[in-house]
Amino acid sequence: MTFSKPPLVLTQWEIYDALTDLEDDHFDIRQFGGNELTISPPSFYPEDIDSPQMFVNFLKKVKLPSEKILWEKLNTTFSGNRSLFIVENLIEHLNRLLVDPFLFSAFTNVLELPDLRRWVDPPNPRPELGHLGLEKRCLPDFAMYPDGLRFFQAQRINRLIIETIIPETILKRGEYLGVGGVLNQAMKSIDPLNVNEIYVYGHPAHQDWCLLQTKKRLGAYSHIQAFHGLPGQESITWNRQAAQLWCRSEANWKAYISIKP
Repeated sequence: MTFSKPPLVLTQWEIYDALTDLEDDHFDIRQFGGNELTISPPSFYPEDIDSPQMFVNFLKKVKLPSEKILWEKLNTTFSGNRSLFIVENLIEHLNRLLVDPFLFSAFTNVLELPDLRRWVDPPNPRPELGHLGLEKRCLPDFAMYPDGLRFFQAQRINRLIIETIIPETILKRGEYLGVGGVLNQAMKSIDPLNVNEIYVYGHPAHQDWCLLQTKKRLGAYSHIQAFHGLPGQESITWNRQAAQLWCRSEANWKAYISIKP
């Protein structure tokens, strides 16, 4: 596909990380010269913490090894006389931890991440999904990432680590974004009036569904047309080890997309 001018490439964070890892002559995301917009995992913001005193005091009263490690790591990023009881300072140091590609390795064998159960878990539970809404979560194997996690991957894993340790009553949870949330966030970052066409790329079995969801979210922008990025069907493979249950088989996927969002 050719374009009269470099297109804007919009990706979710995990797709961007995967594309930058590819050694493929057919596609190099860097060819767009920085004209990319990646919807990243959430950073920490002051509104995520109502009381920095409660946050700090919780970690000071160490009970579990994971709490001790997080407190030590947080203090490692801390310097000078800046108080962690000031929310802006605490947020700054938490966000430094978010981008540490090796933070996960300190929690191996001392912390287990909770699975996401989308049929009951906040903020937007969908009981109609049942167990198709299960997303298995576990810490990465250091042997697979001896050079550290990918950039956005580190942010996502590290946020999950911190959220697992700090109770939700003290630290608000990051927002889970589906197709609709990604598009809504993207539209806040660009001028939709300058967009005429959108090409949707995805797993061959997912493309129709992703295109449908995209068109639904573009209702207010009738001048924008959305198309398949990949013509026809390519061979489809399913990964029995995929984190999301609905990605593990064709039967699961068909059952998942039959449920109205």
